[in-house]
Amino acid sequence: ARLANFLDQVASFRDNLQKLASRGYPEDALRVALIHGLVDRKALADRQLVGTVGGIIEASGFHNVELEDDEEHG
Repeated sequence: ARLANFLDQVASFRDNLQKLASRGYPEDALRVALIHGLVDRKALADRQLVGTVGGIIEASGFHNVELEDDEEHG
């Protein structure tokens, strides 16, 4: 049962990652963000964490990483 649950979560993760990638978000940057803790709205509200992850994303090869508030989604 635990393995089946884990596999369901992996499949869900892949589906969600593909949705974001299809909207133009670079898959490698998304992976870096997830690995470093940007996994939910609470984490996205942590400006320090977001800034740190932005720096890591830029250091991993992405250029001109900009952080901005999302007025529409809070």
